[in-house]
Amino acid sequence: MSERGLIEKSYSRYMKDGDYGVDVSTGFPLVVRDNCRQQFTRVCEVFGWYHEFGSVWAKDLRPLTKEEFEALKATMPCE
Repeated sequence: MSERGLIEKSYSRYMKDGDYGVDVSTGFPLVVRDNCRQQFTRVCEVFGWYHEFGSVWAKDLRPLTKEEFEALKATMPCE
């Protein structure tokens, strides 16, 4: 695997199912819903314009604490 590929996957390598995070490309808070730590995309429950499930690029994931997640989620328009 290329060095770039390893770097892109390393952002979410330590995030597991149930961890809180944010998609830095959109600013939406999310909850990781898979354990595919070696993949380029992760399945997440996203709270943005709508509450939905979808794939998020691993390179765009950053972890949040529960308190940070709840504060960010409160500012989103989803119900």
